[in-house]
Amino acid sequence: MYGFDGGKKVKGRRRHIVVESLGLVLQAIVTERNGGERIGAAYALMTLKEAWTEIVSPD
Repeated sequence: MYGFDGGKKVKGRRRHIVVESLGLVLQAIVTERNGGERIGAAYALMTLKEAWTEIVSPD
């Protein structure tokens, strides 16, 4: 039996979104469906960390 998700618009995609405490989006990554969820979340956090260190560099 197949499940039904009424809100799903695009098949085969996962969205990993990192937000702050106010709900503002810091990072959004779209991965393919057959990839692992942990890997996608780790990738989103790593890219956020790299971007943050480039923006706020201790000089």
